[in-house]
Order: sequence, then C-alpha cells, then structure tokens
Amino acid sequence: MVQWFKRLQELPTFENEETARIAALLRMGLPLGFSLNLAFFLAIIVFVPHQTVFQLALLGGLALEITGFWLLKRGYARISAWLVIIFASAMTTAVLFVLGPNYESNFITHLVIVLFAGLILGARSVPLIGGISLVSWAIGLIGYNAGWLQGQNYPMDFEYRLISDVAIFVFSCVFIFWTAYKTEQALIQSRNTTQALQQALDDLQHTTISRTFLDNILQSMAEMLVVLDMEGQIVMVNESLLNCLGYAQAELIGQPFQRISVAGISDTSSVETLLTASPVRYSESTYRAQDGSEVAVLFSSHPLAGENGQVQGVVCVAQDITEQLRNRQAMLNSEKRFLAVAEASQTAVIMMSKTNILYT
Repeated sequence: MVQWFKRLQELPTFENEETARIAALLRMGLPLGFSLNLAFFLAIIVFVPHQTVFQLALLGGLALEITGFWLLKRGYARISAWLVIIFASAMTTAVLFVLGPNYESNFITHLVIVLFAGLILGARSVPLIGGISLVSWAIGLIGYNAGWLQGQNYPMDFEYRLISDVAIFVFSCVFIFWTAYKTEQALIQSRNTTQALQQALDDLQHTTISRTFLDNILQSMAEMLVVLDMEGQIVMVNESLLNCLGYAQAELIGQPFQRISVAGISDTSSVETLLTASPVRYSESTYRAQDGSEVAVLFSSHPLAGENGQVQGVVCVAQDITEQLRNRQAMLNSEKRFLAVAEASQTAVIMMSKTNILYT
C-alpha cells in the first residue's frame, strides 16, 4: 500500500521551471482537496440528505480532482491547473444561481478561488479569474433583482449552514497555511543557498580551482550576484541579475552600486556600511531594474578578503522575493476579508479549541 501511494505521487520530469512549480503545488493540493471534498460530501449525506444540489456539486468536485491528477500524471500540469480553477469557479456560480443571493459563503468561495489561481498560475491569471468571478456574481445578483433568475431562496437547515460555513472556513485556512508554507520554504532555500555560496567562497581561498570554473559556478547561480571593489564600483555580475533586472553586462561593470541598489531599512545601498560593518544576512531590500521599476529582494553581503586578510571588496547575493511578498499580502487580505464577511454574515461562525471558544 505504501509503495503504491509513493508511485501515485511520482510525477514526470518537467524541463520548464514554472511548470515544475505548478506540478509540485498540484501534487500537494489535489489529494488534500479530494480528502476535504469527500469528508464534506459524507457529512452532507448523513446530516442533510435532501441537499441534492450540493451533493452533486461535491461529486463533481471529486471527479474533477481525479481528472486533474490524471492529467498531472501525464505531464499536463498547466491544463490540470486551469481545469480545476475554471470548474471550481463554474460550480460556485451554479450554486449561486440555484440557491439565490442569500448564500453568503459564495462570495468567500469566489475569493478563495481567485487567490488559489494566483498562487498556482501566477499573477497573470488573477485578472482573468477575478473578472470571470466578478461577472458571474454580478449576473446572479442582477438576475435575481430583475426577476429573470429564480433560485430556491429558502432558509437553509442549521446543519447544512454549519457544514457549509465550516467547509469554507477550512478551505480558507488550508489556503492561508499553504501560501505561508511555500513562502517560508522559498526563504529557507534562499538562506541555504547563501550559506552554501559563502562556504564555497571560503573553501575556494584554499584551493587551486581555476577562475573559469569559479565563473561558471557563479554564473549558474539562481540568485543575483554582485561583486564590488573598495570604491563601491561593480566589478562582476552574474546572468541571474542581468536577466532579472534587464541590464546588459556592459551597462553595469564600472558603475557605482547605487545604480541598481535602492536604500532600504538597513541601508544596504551604502557601500561604506557594507565594507566596514558586519555581514548583512537576509535583509529585505530593493533593486532598481533597467526600466526604472523596483524589485524586492532578500539581500545578503559579506566582505571579500584577499590573501593578506585585508578587505578587497564585497560580495552581494540577492533573491527576488516579489512573488513571495505578493503571496504574503494576498494571505493577509484573504484573512481580513473572511473575518469581515464572517462578522457581517447572519450565520453564526464559531471557532473553538478543545476547551475554549476562540472566536464568535
């Protein structure tokens, strides 16, 4: 059984980094979504068996997650992601049309779908999915007010309202946890990479590795690398920095570090500070791209000493954390909106531990 589950989790190799990221998120999200869907489906059958609309919706969700995982196993990660998100949005809209505008949790569900799309498919998908959700929501409300849509619009059973609100709350919490976890993992990876680079530079001082081999290592780094001399001028950059900021190498070599660095909380743009102070580790700062836009980075630096022990320059390593910060803000906005809707809802929402009521 364990071996079968491990084989089930195995995915094909994706050469494209973005597709590989999507596949990794789906590999964790689809089984989790299937488990939650199945649990709520069984709860509705037991406690409110006459709610056939939601039984069918949850059955459709289970079938969708199985289909999405089947596509993922065959290498169609993007198709699987779009299918899951569009189907979830369509089912949420269908529930609105059937039950009528009194179903408050529908708004929260649309919001979670939009945030989920941003996490899986990136920021470019948010306007499309958000626009579709907004239009469907508006059509439903206008249709009921105009009278050309007739939903059931009946008071829901307490058991169903409790199950549905718990379902939305659990899905929201899982999404927030998921976003925070992926952001934390990205920051940990950045720290590990910086530490590995520093260790490699320390080791290289005592070896005879050729300059060409060292250059190949530095150029292949995923993080942005800048080496400064004692005057604060740029003497070396790697391909990751050029690709991220949009410069050509000739535009930066010999230029002051302030050409790309924007003063931040820790004033990491001050070369004097970098040369004389202790090493900077994992400080949030900002780089300036060639087009004038600003890129949020996780910045680290370390003085570069020569054979005689005297400082000859500074090595600066940075990772683009724009997406992580965007996800973190989306997580906070999601939590605030959920609490606001919960406060405005006529439905009782209760959060409890084993012994205490945490929120009502």
